[in-house]
Amino acid sequence: MKIITGHGFGNFPIKFENPKICVSFDGKRLLKLEKDEKEDIYFEELSSLIRKWEGHIFGVIGYDFGEWLHGIKRKRRTFNHFPLLSLFFFDDFEPATDFCERPVVKFSGTIFYPKDEEFAFSIKKAIEKMEAREMYVINLSRVLKIKSVRCSSWLDFYLALQRHHTADFSFYMEIGDKVVICNSPELFLKKEGDTIFSEPIKGTLSTSVENGEEFLRNNPKERAENIMIVDMMRNDLNRICVPGSVHVPALFSVKKLPSVYQMFSIVSGKLVSGIDFMEIMIRTFPPASVTGAPKIQVMKNISILEPFKRGIYCGSAFLLKPDKNFVANVIIRVLVVEGGDGFYYTGAGITVDSNPFDEVEETKTKCLNIIPFLNEKLA
Repeated sequence: MKIITGHGFGNFPIKFENPKICVSFDGKRLLKLEKDEKEDIYFEELSSLIRKWEGHIFGVIGYDFGEWLHGIKRKRRTFNHFPLLSLFFFDDFEPATDFCERPVVKFSGTIFYPKDEEFAFSIKKAIEKMEAREMYVINLSRVLKIKSVRCSSWLDFYLALQRHHTADFSFYMEIGDKVVICNSPELFLKKEGDTIFSEPIKGTLSTSVENGEEFLRNNPKERAENIMIVDMMRNDLNRICVPGSVHVPALFSVKKLPSVYQMFSIVSGKLVSGIDFMEIMIRTFPPASVTGAPKIQVMKNISILEPFKRGIYCGSAFLLKPDKNFVANVIIRVLVVEGGDGFYYTGAGITVDSNPFDEVEETKTKCLNIIPFLNEKLA
C-alpha cells in the first residue's frame, strides 16, 4: 500500500508505505493484522495500542462508522467498499516528491446517481421536513460515476491535481485494487497540546462571480447554513473540552481556492485532561458540516433521502503523530477508483430557503472545478 498526505497534515507532504500493523473494523469485528497474524481485539486494546505507538498512525474513518455509533441502519447501494474504520501504524516515513508526468486519463462516459430530477426531489422532501421543523439544515450528496476509467498513473494524477488545485488536507491512498484521491480543503479536527481546533466549511461560490468574496460572505442563505454548523461544532467540542473554553475565533471567513470561494469559520477549545484520540473522535463523529442540525435526526433523514451508503465519503482521514497531536480532515472532493470505474462524490448544504435547481447545479460545479479531465464530458 501507499499513502501520501497533503501539506496540511504536516509541514510538508509525507509518503508512507509498508505499515507494521493494520487495524480494521467492519461493524462486527475489530481485527488487528501484524506480521501476517490476525487477532480480534477490543476498542480498549486499540486505544492502548495507539497510546503506546511511538511512530505515526494514518487512519480513515468512514461516514458509516458514525451511523454505526448512533445505531442508524440502512441497506443501500455501495460504491466504495472499505471498512468502517482503518488504521495503519508506521515506524518511518519519507518526504513525498511533487514531481509528476502528465497523466493520461480515458473513460467511456459519466452518469450522476441519483439523476438530476431525483436529486431535486430529495431536496424538496428535505425542505418539507425543515418546514415541519424536523430539522434546520442537511447535507445531501450524490455520486458521479466515471465509467471504465483508466489512468496512466493515478499518483501522477493526484500530484498534477495538487499542483493546479492545491488542497491543504488532501491525501492519496493505494490499497489493494482501490485508489483514493481526496482533494479536501476542510479541517475536521486539529490537536495541538491541550487545544483542539475545527474549521467547518459551509458556503461555496465560483471564482468567476464578480466580487464573489463579498457576495458569498453576505449571502443570507450561506450565512445561516454556516452559523448552524458552527453551533453544532461548538456543541460537539463541548463534549470533549473544559466547560467555558469553547469559542469562535473566526466567523464567516472566506478563502479563495483556485476555482471556488469557500466560507469557513474556526471553533476551538481546551481539551479535558486525559482524553485520548479514540474518545475525541467517537464523541464528535461524524463531522457537523457533512450532516446537519440536529445531527442525529439529520443522519436518520440522510439514510432515507440518499439512495446509497456514503462509505468513506464524508468521513475523516487523520494523521496521528508520535507526540499524540493529530490532524483530521473531512473526506470531501474525493475520487474512489474501484472495480474499473471511478466514483466522485459531491454534495450540497440544504436549508429551508434552498432552491433545488441551484443546489443540483452546485453539485455539478464542484465536479467541474475539481476534476479537470471531466470538463469536456460534463459541459
